[in-house]
This record gives sequence, C-alpha cells and structure tokens, in this order.
Amino acid sequence: MLRTKTSRTSPGAATAYIAITWLNASKEHAGKKRIIELLQTAKELATLTRPEMLPMVDLLTWKPKGTKVQLKNLRRSGRVARRLRRQLSRYKVYPEVSPGGNGVWHQHWKALTRTAELPITVFAQGDTEAYSFCEEDVVLRILELTKEGNLHRIRKCRYCGNWFFARVRHGNYCQRKCQQANFRTSEAFLAKRRKYMRKYRRDEILRNMRARERARVV
Repeated sequence: MLRTKTSRTSPGAATAYIAITWLNASKEHAGKKRIIELLQTAKELATLTRPEMLPMVDLLTWKPKGTKVQLKNLRRSGRVARRLRRQLSRYKVYPEVSPGGNGVWHQHWKALTRTAELPITVFAQGDTEAYSFCEEDVVLRILELTKEGNLHRIRKCRYCGNWFFARVRHGNYCQRKCQQANFRTSEAFLAKRRKYMRKYRRDEILRNMRARERARVV
C-alpha cells in the first residue's frame, strides 16, 4: 500500500516567516539595522546562558561556583541582558483581546506607537496576500522565537545574503543552488579544479603523442 507523502513544518517556521520576509524586503528601511542588532544581542545572550556556559549556584551560600570561563560568562551575560533591555525599551506594546468562537478569547499584542510600515506579500496555503508590517511586529515574533528556543534558526545565507529559517542545525544557505554556487567559488573547489585541469592537459598531451607514434608505425 502506497503512503501519501506529507510535508512537515519545522517548529518555529510559521513564527519566523513574517520576520524573515520583513528582513528580506526591508532593503533601506530605517528599522532594519535595529532589528539586526536586536537579533545579534538576543542570540549572544541565548548562547551565554546555556547551562554548560554558566556556573552552578551553591545552595548553601547562593554564590556561583564554576570555572573562570563560566564566571566570566555570567558577568558578560549580565551586560548583554542590560543591552537587550535597552534595545527593547524603544518598543511600546499593549495586550489586546477579542472574543472568538465557542467562548474562546484571542489575545495578541498591539503596538502603542507604530513605526513606518513596510508592505510585504505573504504566501499562505496557495494564496498571496499583501499586508503591512511594522518594526514592532517583527520584534514580537523575535521574542516568540526566543521563548520557543528557535531564534538561532534565523540566519543569513552565506552566499546571497538573504535571511532564512534553518530547518536543520547545520544549514547555512537559504536554498540548494546557493550552497552549490558557493561551493563552486570556494578555494577548495577551485584548487581541485586546477588540479583536475593540469592532469587533463597532461593526459591530453600523452594521448596526442601516442596517436602520432601509431601514425608513424602505420
């Protein structure tokens, strides 16, 4: 019996979609630099606060105990956290609720003062819709990804520079053709290509010499 192949959505991909689309569409938008700085700070803090990066806390003295590197990370994480709070303090939002079906209420966040909106096209279930998203909308999605533990999946393609959502841990390219193009221009590939061409030219010379020898014998 044949099984129907179903596509699976990576955790966090739907949340990241708007943020990534906004980043790729905001070529000269004033808020793009701020969003990128916020991303970098949040990623740095997430890395520094991994369990293995920080010291343990002594339950008797409530003092941190660990290696010099871990204690240094603890102090550094405090500075990065303060920087993140400063970056977030420029955005003002408030909760908004609306009644839904079956008595279920929906809650979302709304910006108190919206920055300049950027019109982008959203593709959803085969349809295309034009929406306008502001900087605050992107910030809220970044915070949601942080809460989900998926912020590290928002990356910049090493070849074309577009932002994308990495579905695998080692993903560094937004699509396969960027990965292949980057490989074809890499020093390792070019060195291998030069080696191949030198061997090809030597073999071609030998083939021509053998052909001339055979012609003289005949």
